[in-house]
Amino acid sequence: MPRPIASDHGFSLVELMVVVLIIGVLVTMAIAVYATSIDRASRIACGHNQRAVERSIEIYRVDNGSANPTSIDDLVPYVDGGPDGTWCPSDPTVRLILIPVSHTVTCPLHP
Repeated sequence: MPRPIASDHGFSLVELMVVVLIIGVLVTMAIAVYATSIDRASRIACGHNQRAVERSIEIYRVDNGSANPTSIDDLVPYVDGGPDGTWCPSDPTVRLILIPVSHTVTCPLHP
C-alpha cells in the first residue's frame, strides 16, 4: 500500500524569526558600509577641492604680480569649480580656510 504524502503547512515561527534575524544583520552591515563609503567619498571630494584651491593660488600670484591672496574670496574666480569649489562638499555651510602664511588650504571638517 502506498504511503500517504505529508502535507506542507508552511514555515514555523522559529524559522521565520531566524530569517528575519539574518535579514536584519545583513541590513545593519549594509548600512554601516554605506555610511563609511559616504564619509570616505566626502573626504576625498573635500581633498580635491582643497588641492584645486591651492593650485589656484599660483594662478592668482601670476595674475597679480606675485601678490599673495589674503582670503579665500580672492581665489573664487581662479577655482575650477567656481564658488562651489571653496566649500566642503559634505557640509555646504562649511567653507574652506586659506592659511596665508603657508599658502595652504584646510577644511574644518577634514583637516
